[in-house]
Amino acid sequence: MKKNLSTNGIYIGIGAAFILLTACFHIIIFRSTENSVIRGTAVAFSLLLLFLGIILILLLRSKLVAFSDSLNVCIDSIVKGKEDVTFDLESETLTGKFNYKLQRLYEIMQNGKRQVQVEKQSIQEMISDISHQVKTPVTNLKMYNSALLERQLTQEKEQEFHKLMETQINRLDFLIQAMVKMK
Repeated sequence: MKKNLSTNGIYIGIGAAFILLTACFHIIIFRSTENSVIRGTAVAFSLLLLFLGIILILLLRSKLVAFSDSLNVCIDSIVKGKEDVTFDLESETLTGKFNYKLQRLYEIMQNGKRQVQVEKQSIQEMISDISHQVKTPVTNLKMYNSALLERQLTQEKEQEFHKLMETQINRLDFLIQAMVKMK
């Protein structure tokens, strides 16, 4: 089973390894010599290494925290949709490299967002245009149908109205086919 290693786990592991190595070093020194100067020097050297190790780990931790805070601020700004997200691209540090990648990702997302808005606007305009164009043939069909139902017309006039209705039906069919092809 693979376990994710946290930074605290790494610090604890390094500390435990250092203590174990120091203990082994002291056991060897204390068993091999009775000289108190050598023993004292070994203890002082171990304490100096421990102090330097603690300082190194604290510096490393502060850099890691600053790095993650910088990324969190940047990512939070992107997630909130802020338009004025700033990226530190001047430095050639790891943060600068991540910020460059985040900026590229942000630009791609913004371009995609703009493209979706343009497409949405285009679709709304087409739907508006088609709905406007559909109203005319429907109105004409209602008018022709009403005339056929309410009036006594000659055979020729009825035939003329049927042809006009067929023309309007063909026009509606054309508009519907155009809408289907838009998918």
